[in-house]
Amino acid sequence: MSPEIISIIGILVGLAALIVLAMKGVSLYISAPLAAAVVAIFSGKNVIGLLTGEYMTGFAGFMQSYFLMFALSSIFAKLMGDSGAAKLIALKIAGLVRKSPAKYQKLFAVLSVGIMTAILTYGGINLYCCVFVLVSIGKDLFEEFDIPWHLYMASSLGSGSFTMTMLPGTPSIQNLIPTEILGTSASAAPVIGSISAVVCIILSVFYVKYAISKTEKKGEHFLPTGRRIAGEQAEDLDEPDMNIIVSLLPSVALLVALNGLKLSAVESLLVAILAAIIIYGKQLVKNKVNLFTVGTEGIKNAIMVLLNVCVIVGFGSVVAATKGYELIMSGLDSIPGSPIIQLIIAVNLAAGVCGSASGGLSIGLNLFGQRFIDAGLSPDIVHRLAVMSSGGLDSLPHSSGTASALGVAQLTHKEGYMHVFWLNTVIPIICTILAGFLASIGIC
Repeated sequence: MSPEIISIIGILVGLAALIVLAMKGVSLYISAPLAAAVVAIFSGKNVIGLLTGEYMTGFAGFMQSYFLMFALSSIFAKLMGDSGAAKLIALKIAGLVRKSPAKYQKLFAVLSVGIMTAILTYGGINLYCCVFVLVSIGKDLFEEFDIPWHLYMASSLGSGSFTMTMLPGTPSIQNLIPTEILGTSASAAPVIGSISAVVCIILSVFYVKYAISKTEKKGEHFLPTGRRIAGEQAEDLDEPDMNIIVSLLPSVALLVALNGLKLSAVESLLVAILAAIIIYGKQLVKNKVNLFTVGTEGIKNAIMVLLNVCVIVGFGSVVAATKGYELIMSGLDSIPGSPIIQLIIAVNLAAGVCGSASGGLSIGLNLFGQRFIDAGLSPDIVHRLAVMSSGGLDSLPHSSGTASALGVAQLTHKEGYMHVFWLNTVIPIICTILAGFLASIGIC
């Protein structure tokens, strides 16, 4: 057996180890370096050399490139949370569910959590931050309508799919990374992105409706999967003293700065933070919010999120340094079809190995982004297809985002992961294939 084949086996074993350890609840801080060591051993490399070399280079490189972007995004999210603006948006939507016809309330209750997540993430709030706002609201809704708590993970339809990778102009980290690498704008290939988003929403609604009917046939209720979250101390959810339109203004400022004024991601986030401080000023004073504390906590939150991604990027960097990975990438030329198909497969593989959309996208575009532009694809098409492809296999069980969301919801992988798999892996891949077809017939 050739060294390249043995190396590929090592990559698969390392990836399998990552997934199994994630399913068992082992921290990525431990599982990612262990998996990288497995890959190194199968590749005949010096384990210590790879861990202190390629692993740490990938780890530190991602931190250096995106720390400021993550930090400002987290500070903005903290301002939205501490001012009560994010809570107000969520409460308004929850109120609409309670006023809806009785026969649709379960469906609307489940979908509403996804809608809340979509609004908050498209408004610039990092997913890791908004889950803390939504989980207690979701708990109240699901308990009130006796909905099995594991369906709460359907909230992922508003985070890991269309608002993250498809909607033009979305301020998600994934959609901003190509603007730094390719020099494109956040609204790249708007027609493809918009059509894909509509299809994604339709398929996601059908899945949620199917999942609810399945639980009804089984006679499932809020308990037992909600037993852990039911024991949590409920957050005070009194409605903030703020107009709903006012609560949305800083997010509007972010989107205008990013897509209208074409400012960079960092500049746009600074505009949004300044707008939030000015617009939410009265409410921040009322809530006794210290801006220095907001900055400190925001940066701490960003570092924790970044570390989760960096440890996986380090694993991906070790994989990228092996002969097996070189053989896989060289095999792209033998994949039937156009560069579009090759691009979709390549970025999906990178994101799957990393268990991170942002990590896989960064590695993928830096390694072969220019290759696809040289093959005749426009930078805008590469941008949109790469971003959408990063949102497919990134949501395997070892994904840090999936693990974090399940942890906040007090659910195990066994209880809640299946909804994430369908909504954040299967449906986004279908939409990416559709986007690839649209690009191949000249729609941009």
